[in-house]
Amino acid sequence: MLLGPSGCGKSTLLNAVAGLLDITGGQVWIGGKNVTWEEPKDRGIGMVFQSYALYPRMSVEGNLSFGLKMAKVPKDEIARRIKAAAELLHIEPLMKRRPFELSGGQRQRVAIGRALVRQTNVFLFDEPHSNLDAALRTTLRVELKRLHRELGNSTMIYVTHDQIEALTLADRIAVMHGGLIQQLDAPRNIYHKPANRFVAGFVGSPSMNFFTGQFSANGGEPSFEVTGMRQSLNGYEFKGTPQPGQPVTLGIRPEHVQLRPNGGTAHAATADLIEPMGAETLVWTKVAGEPFSVRLDGDASLSAGDDLELGFPVDRLSLFDSESGVRL
Repeated sequence: MLLGPSGCGKSTLLNAVAGLLDITGGQVWIGGKNVTWEEPKDRGIGMVFQSYALYPRMSVEGNLSFGLKMAKVPKDEIARRIKAAAELLHIEPLMKRRPFELSGGQRQRVAIGRALVRQTNVFLFDEPHSNLDAALRTTLRVELKRLHRELGNSTMIYVTHDQIEALTLADRIAVMHGGLIQQLDAPRNIYHKPANRFVAGFVGSPSMNFFTGQFSANGGEPSFEVTGMRQSLNGYEFKGTPQPGQPVTLGIRPEHVQLRPNGGTAHAATADLIEPMGAETLVWTKVAGEPFSVRLDGDASLSAGDDLELGFPVDRLSLFDSESGVRL
């Protein structure tokens, strides 16, 4: 998955891989072959666009077969590939319909099918679910993950700004910002061990809670300090070596905050706003003067104005250099 905000370079990178843009540096390798200067049609890729790009006057069958006919694939081979793709995507009853007779989800399946019939090993998806409603996106997300498993060794590169889509679908995520890849890693590491402040703040909803203060080592115990709060960092897995007095940013995700902790430092707060969301409850408050969110179970019994005692487990904390944003 290529994940990031609008304008960060996701689609540009995808189009460079596809050969739709000339690149000024680096190389593109597919299956052990340098395809940097190959035409798009010679790269062995299938691409699914955000707009579906179906031919409106052709039936579903015509849309699936058009590219193969242009490539002069034998008729019986075209029929075999179309049948296999239709069965895999469950679009057999739609073969005689035209695009205007299809729902958004059905058009999406046809667009994917058109890529599948090329029998390539690399598929490129440019935000294909962005035009669909939330329920349909969830359904097709599950189907796409199942499709990837059934295709075996095929590679899929998928552009999205939807972090849930990225976390649920990906084997690896490249988080992008300002034309640069900030972190390329497994979804679990992206979420729990973000490489920098941008990744930490972009991935997760609500966003990670942050405090800006300084690193302290008074008495030999590493800690984070800011006006109104001190948090021990004893047991934290440091990637760098912060110096006493160094400006640092401390982060913790809402679901990792403990309510009424049994041990460690407890931070006093007052519930300001409660958002019941069925399976979970979001509590909004302030800690050390900063807006702060806590995610609890849906059956949590709290009301606005309730006093809170919050604990921050050290193994759930993230520490960043305030100047560079890099994880410490």
